Amino acid sequence: MKAEAVENVKDENTWVRLAFIILFALALQITGVILTLTVIVQFLTQLLTGRPNEHVSAFGQNLASFVFQTIRFLTFASDDMPWPFSPWPDGPPGDDEESTTDIVADGPVAEANG
Repeated sequence: MKAEAVENVKDENTWVRLAFIILFALALQITGVILTLTVIVQFLTQLLTGRPNEHVSAFGQNLASFVFQTIRFLTFASDDMPWPFSPWPDGPPGDDEESTTDIVADGPVAEANG
């Protein structure tokens, strides 16, 4: 078991993923600021026009999908890196996303335990 742990620590892919984890964690912080600005714009639009802006609503949905994809990557629920390493999300997350059970059953955790 100790030799396996040493091999895991030496795995370059894990250290590269750590670098991406740090970058995407910072991206989530920036996304929080963008979300706040989006909410303010949408509130002002509702206040002044009586209805929300459809484009801002669509952007908010896509931003939420980006956050969803990023959190899945950060928590090792998915190996797929979010934007800018994949296309910007278009629509809500869900049907096209793999379930956590499938990822655990087929992903690196299953390979390490199998």
